[in-house]
Amino acid sequence: MTNLPKRTLSEILFYYKKVANRDGGDIFVEGAGDKLLLDTYIESRQVASCPVYTMDMIDFSGVDFGSLGLPAPSARSGVIALRKILKDENVDVSKHIFLVDRDVEDLYETPLMDGIELTDSGALPVHLYDNITERKFSDLVFEGKIDLDVLKNSVNAICTDVYLLRVAAKSLKLGIRILPPGDLITGSRVVGYRLDFREYVERCLNASQCIDRVEQVLAHAESSRHIILEKNLRKFTLINDHTLWDVLKIIGSRLNKSNNRSSKDIEELVRMTFDPIQLSGHRLFQAIENRVISSGVQAAQPL
Repeated sequence: MTNLPKRTLSEILFYYKKVANRDGGDIFVEGAGDKLLLDTYIESRQVASCPVYTMDMIDFSGVDFGSLGLPAPSARSGVIALRKILKDENVDVSKHIFLVDRDVEDLYETPLMDGIELTDSGALPVHLYDNITERKFSDLVFEGKIDLDVLKNSVNAICTDVYLLRVAAKSLKLGIRILPPGDLITGSRVVGYRLDFREYVERCLNASQCIDRVEQVLAHAESSRHIILEKNLRKFTLINDHTLWDVLKIIGSRLNKSNNRSSKDIEELVRMTFDPIQLSGHRLFQAIENRVISSGVQAAQPL
């Protein structure tokens, strides 16, 4: 979280109406991890600076998220609401990027998404774990103890199952705690790893005191699974960063009993293995560069 004082919406409106006067745009993201990744990428491109702002920099006091149809309040909702507020006040929002995690948007749409940029993956940090990083990470951490295709299929299958539960939670408006898959991941390095989905759903619903909705959630998940196939959604879009780190941690511990790395350790290892320049291969980062970075001919004054 930033140590800078939060800006009120009035201050932000004044800035964009009266002060800001440059060709480049700004980027608004959910949290500090997103900002760190984008700042690193922008620096690696060696182009004009482009400010990246997080929602903990902004004071949303008085904003009625519910009246906008948005889940109240969250960093994701903050990005969406901020764009609407600026646009309603005739600020030219087209020159800026308002970026949120894709989350479950492909199956459960959020209001006011017109003009909002979505991540290619389920969450921005997942872009770190592309094919190149996956191979390097597997060699570094798993030391050749699992075939790369088996690893990829295992990660995709487990993350998809967790995604299905998250879709059901939102669609059915259930306050389900999405727990780490943990010991419910079964299998081996030869045949791959899978999640005992029913047991996982029951565990999460029991922890959320809505165990009586198990069959309804399972039916919804099965329906969503068919929609994913019909829409031919890429597995990459279904992966959430927290789930990804957990799954890699668990598979690592199965391959080597002495491997007691935490999910945070796994995330740091992925970041260490990753080369920021690889991000330029993703549609999202190409769009960011085309819209706001390349057009930023001068360093921006801070908001």
